[in-house]
Amino acid sequence: MIRKYDTNTIRNLQFFSKITSINPIECFPAENYLVFVIPKGSAPKAIGKQGKNIKQIKSSLKKEVKVIEESNSLEELIQNFLFPLKVNKIEIKENTSKIVEITFKNRNDRRILLKNQQELLKCLKAVVAHFYKEVKDIRVL
Repeated sequence: MIRKYDTNTIRNLQFFSKITSINPIECFPAENYLVFVIPKGSAPKAIGKQGKNIKQIKSSLKKEVKVIEESNSLEELIQNFLFPLKVNKIEIKENTSKIVEITFKNRNDRRILLKNQQELLKCLKAVVAHFYKEVKDIRVL
């Protein structure tokens, strides 16, 4: 699949690569976040010691940044997005459209996802919609 990027996105990809020494697969805006998709297994290097790289990228770009590893399935994408939150179960209900239901192991992780007018949940929905257009809704139980 050929992707077309504008100059600002190319600049963001190059900046991320320069700071982290990792070539991101993709970069796109999702709600108030700038999402970078990176190769599997490279998240620790991308984040840096004590989040140094991400903090530097956030302050330079003046945007919230979310880094997720590439995934082969919808469930894996959601797990990667929500890490380090501990998900108990991701259930995909298919009637006429796909609806994803997420259950957490503890209530505190659920609260983290739903705080600040559900900003992180809205970002998750935007990321899932970017890759899986058939998903109509994500519910947190």
